[in-house]
Amino acid sequence: MTIHSFAFEDRETGWRLEETSFGDVNLLVGVTGVGKTRILGALLDVGRTALGKGVHLGCSTWALRLGTPDGKYLWTAEIDVSGASGKPAESRFVRERIVREDDEVLVERSERFEFEGRKLPRLQESRSAVELLQSEPSIHPLYEEFNRWQFFGLPQERFGVEPLDLHLDNGARVRLSLDELRQATDLPFVAKAFFLQEGHAEVFASVREAYADIFPTVLDLRVASYADFKVKSPFQDEDRWFTLGIREKSVDGWVVRRSMSAGMWKVLTFVIELTLSQTGSVFLVDEIENSLGVNCLPDLAKLLLEKSGEVQMVMTSHHPQVINTITPEHWRLVTRRGPVVTVRPASDGEEVRRDEAHSQLREISNPLQIFGGGDLGMTQP
Repeated sequence: MTIHSFAFEDRETGWRLEETSFGDVNLLVGVTGVGKTRILGALLDVGRTALGKGVHLGCSTWALRLGTPDGKYLWTAEIDVSGASGKPAESRFVRERIVREDDEVLVERSERFEFEGRKLPRLQESRSAVELLQSEPSIHPLYEEFNRWQFFGLPQERFGVEPLDLHLDNGARVRLSLDELRQATDLPFVAKAFFLQEGHAEVFASVREAYADIFPTVLDLRVASYADFKVKSPFQDEDRWFTLGIREKSVDGWVVRRSMSAGMWKVLTFVIELTLSQTGSVFLVDEIENSLGVNCLPDLAKLLLEKSGEVQMVMTSHHPQVINTITPEHWRLVTRRGPVVTVRPASDGEEVRRDEAHSQLREISNPLQIFGGGDLGMTQP
């Protein structure tokens, strides 16, 4: 488990998440508009800020407790916004503190910047101490934890293709070990699948099997160029670009990414990313049911639960079938009073389950939405 607790406040809007504890599997449940997605968004923004991904957090404050193989960390920060006349506003760290094992102060930042008790020269106020000091032995484990965070929201809009020659070395295809693949967090998804297929046939076969268990119509899964699939490419030099394709029963030829339903693509990304996840990874999953039909929701939820103990899951859902598949001990009930959001573990058992499911069904005005609004078959190219 990596995230132990999180508290966050957006001082510009007054939105505040009171300190929330997390376990290995966390399903955030609550009525629409209560703030479930915003919790995931705040976690994601803080994580990306730690890595220097250029997130504009505005005026905000947070306290984040994390566990790493090297111990527990508490990272607190206050960000403000400033900008010279005629220049865009920029977020800057007003205060920042990193404590290890609850009492060892590693970073103290306000008027001065101190690291391990030593005063440092004035550093960029727009960058976090986690990013600035990532190479230091005491900070590096914390930085690496944020590299293991993955966010799954709406289906990816891109076709899921990569130029093949980006992954060639003097004309030969590059080979990556499983450990290298797991650590290559910035590697594009289709490239991960390609390296898995090329260098680790047994693992790729397990991906194919897990995917076919959820979609029994799937006969095969492959990563290849558009030319190999004999499918017209949306790009020039179709032999240079590769993508994922599936073969289905009663369907001629390969169904490539751009002709695949959003639901089938979404599940495939889950299966491959879970297969390549490092122990201690954090999966932030917003509205798992989006683009999925009711037939595959329980299987996908079970697949995520199987990784419990290896990775940490923080998920949101409105769908009664997801809520009923994941047992109440994993629920985190989200309520909001004005701008203040509170999250607590479920304690009412089946009564909470029934009330939650009924409240969600009442909110759905279109009966088709109950089934996720997704068609799990082919879509038109």
